[in-house]
Amino acid sequence: MENAPVWVLYDEKIGSTHQCLGLAQRLGVPFELKKVALKAPWSKRGPQFHPVDLKIIDPAASDDLGGPLPKMIIASGSKLAAPALALKAATGGEALAIQIHDPVAKRGQFDAIVVPNHDARQHPKFIKIKAALTVTDDQRLDQGRSILAPILSGLTGPHIGVMIGGPNRAFGFPDKDVSYLIAPLKQLLSQTSGSLLLCPSRRTPDGVLDALQKAFAAEPRVWIWDRVSENPYFGILAACDRLLVTQDSVNMVTEAVCAGHPVTMLPLPRKGLYRLLRSKFDRFHDLMIAEGFARHWQGQLESWQPPQLDDAGLVIEELKRRFDKRLSFLTESQ
Repeated sequence: MENAPVWVLYDEKIGSTHQCLGLAQRLGVPFELKKVALKAPWSKRGPQFHPVDLKIIDPAASDDLGGPLPKMIIASGSKLAAPALALKAATGGEALAIQIHDPVAKRGQFDAIVVPNHDARQHPKFIKIKAALTVTDDQRLDQGRSILAPILSGLTGPHIGVMIGGPNRAFGFPDKDVSYLIAPLKQLLSQTSGSLLLCPSRRTPDGVLDALQKAFAAEPRVWIWDRVSENPYFGILAACDRLLVTQDSVNMVTEAVCAGHPVTMLPLPRKGLYRLLRSKFDRFHDLMIAEGFARHWQGQLESWQPPQLDDAGLVIEELKRRFDKRLSFLTESQ
């Protein structure tokens, strides 16, 4: 693609890349994905020590950053902050540098930083959103439906999707006793004549997946993705009647909400001090519940009509308000 006005910088963090894509796709103009990796020693150092210089980028492990430079650079993650700002500098400061999530270092050098409301920090460059930016668009959902169709044909409805994440600093996924997942799922099965479709993520511990497969091996109304066949994730978002999501992932909850379903969040064991302290996840959950997007699992599946969530639209409107003339390429490229 030649002369794309928007570049999306990405590294190995898939979740961060998806959020950048969620914004880039909604801009409605051509964009390019540019893989960026840092040289040693910068790859091992914190972002506060990264100079704003293209020389810290490893050309052998990165995409070509030559040719016509973009009018907007979108990046996420602390390792990509300095490269994004270095590319902005290479345009003479003309390109807009948009960072997804707080880079902490070099905040003032970005044009805008997209930050979720559950991040309690404040800065003049922040654009606050309710949840997270997503790539849950019509094309992905349609492709997902085609993947899931043969599976759904063998399962009785209604179809209930269960998205399972993995451990993080606040929540654990112990595999010695997986009753925290098995018990509510069995309770749910007893309340419905429909089927459950379990979608573990790449982060789900193998022991947890093994325990789930053993627990429901004799249950014809439960289908579990084996993580080998084609990923049914977007198909479950698109085609299932209801969705349950483990509470560890802001992205998964957001993607489920953006698919237009009422979302029920499954509780998980808490780790360390998070047994006592509130975390950003708790603030996020509180917001999702207060806004009517999601509810906690309370022993039965509730039904309600959630409002529409459009964080990408909110960000674009705010960018237009702040940078009206510098965003003229949005209409010129269409």
